[in-house]
Amino acid sequence: MLHFSTGDRATDHNLQRLSHLASRDRFDDDPEQMHQWLLAVIDSVEALPAVARAHFKGHYFLGDSHFRMSGERRIAEWRKLVEELNDHVTAAHADVSLRANGANGRPDLSDRRETLGERIIALCEKLEQASWGTAEFDRILGQISAIAVRDVRSDIAELKRLSSRKRIPDVSEHRYWIVRHISHMRLVADQLHHLA
Repeated sequence: MLHFSTGDRATDHNLQRLSHLASRDRFDDDPEQMHQWLLAVIDSVEALPAVARAHFKGHYFLGDSHFRMSGERRIAEWRKLVEELNDHVTAAHADVSLRANGANGRPDLSDRRETLGERIIALCEKLEQASWGTAEFDRILGQISAIAVRDVRSDIAELKRLSSRKRIPDVSEHRYWIVRHISHMRLVADQLHHLA
């Protein structure tokens, strides 16, 4: 897998995710697996800024045709798409204008969409600044809950429980658990840069 260093965490995440997807070497006769692979490629390509997305001109929008293909044809098509994706990832990696320390300085990646991961991380930063047990803490937690994925729902539930406690025997332990759950949400969010 190739390493990217554009100076933008979300762009790096998506380019590295595409590099991982391009390294696939096992092809099953399962149209659903191919479908999930296609969705992952499309999500990451669409999340890239234009300067990086320009390297990915593949035809990954197959509709549902891969469900109707014979197993042999589906595997051949999938191999072709993986090879094409690998060529695109290699070209993006070779592009010095995408490097944070390139000849032209930092690349302009400002036209990419904000990711779900970035929104959750920004809300976690606000949550860290808010005093637990306050209406503001609960409001921010509600905003995270409205956009959250399954992997952070248990953190949200536990933070609601911790925030609503009236009697706290050990304040430092209570604070530790709040910080721990917020930190876990940030870790999960850092893996969600392919989602809008």
